[in-house]
Amino acid sequence: MCGVTPRYASIFLERWCPRNCGYCASKHVKVGRLLRPDEWLEAFGRLRDEGVRFFLVVGNDSLLYPWIVDLVRGLEENGFHGMYAMYTTFPEPWYSRLREKLVDAGIYSVSCGVDVVAGCLTGDSSIDEKSIYGLEQLVWFRERGVPDLQATVTIHGRNYKFLDRVFDVITANRIWIGTSMIEYSVDGLHDFFGTRESLESFLIPEREGEEFRRKMYDLAGEVRKGRWMFQLPPEYLELLGDMRGEPRWHCTLPLIVSIEADGSFRLCAYRPFYEHRGHTVFELGREVSMSDYVVWYNEESSKCPGCAWGYPYMAEHWYHRDVEFGDKVLQFHKSRYWVRK
Repeated sequence: MCGVTPRYASIFLERWCPRNCGYCASKHVKVGRLLRPDEWLEAFGRLRDEGVRFFLVVGNDSLLYPWIVDLVRGLEENGFHGMYAMYTTFPEPWYSRLREKLVDAGIYSVSCGVDVVAGCLTGDSSIDEKSIYGLEQLVWFRERGVPDLQATVTIHGRNYKFLDRVFDVITANRIWIGTSMIEYSVDGLHDFFGTRESLESFLIPEREGEEFRRKMYDLAGEVRKGRWMFQLPPEYLELLGDMRGEPRWHCTLPLIVSIEADGSFRLCAYRPFYEHRGHTVFELGREVSMSDYVVWYNEESSKCPGCAWGYPYMAEHWYHRDVEFGDKVLQFHKSRYWVRK
């Protein structure tokens, strides 16, 4: 679509995580020098000036960024309240040292991966631990007045059969639910997850494809009834069902600009640029325009085999239906299905 430029952003602050979740290949990715908080505030400001309305700070684990409290305070003091979400798995000992300071700094939004709940486990100790502990800590932040909290559920072969139970428990704790599909890299050029062979034990078995499709459609129906605090549109779950667990959706619009921990541009949070390396967010508005980024994005995304990440899907879904409503869905989980009690 002519004239479309990024409306949202994906941000890496740090590029390692002490957990060892079986479906993640982004435990340690080498980048250049980490940006200091004042540099990130400049970067956020440049992006906001270019029309970016929401910043997903995907981590790698945000709490491992050495100056996270200073950055949160700076975001709040510079008008970004309601415009960002920070992902973490609450790793120790960092988390216990930081959580009170983050609340005092005014952190607006926290999210964590919660794939399972007590009594429904995957057998992967890192995934199970981060999920059980993570939901408890989201509740801790809720009790201390942090306004926007999300449990992000990765759908895979080890949890899809009991997702209704997972969604029930998360909603009972008054936490929003985000979700995405297990991913693997067809061409091996993603740095966020591995190849099909490395993720085989988490994928939807081919023999369960029709069962998976029915489950996704059943869940979508419950979302429409307002059963859960569910962020994504129910059509996303139906898409996953129709693909029978094969993540082969492809983004078509450059709605999300992605920034590496050293300030360099990426194609997306899942995949770096290969042909257009070397440019940084600090060139934006000077040597580089957002239209330049769009050209790079379109050239390299056309070579990507696709994925099924909920973030770009949701961005495109609302862009075509009600773009300003979509802003609010991302900024504070506005919903057409959940009626706040």
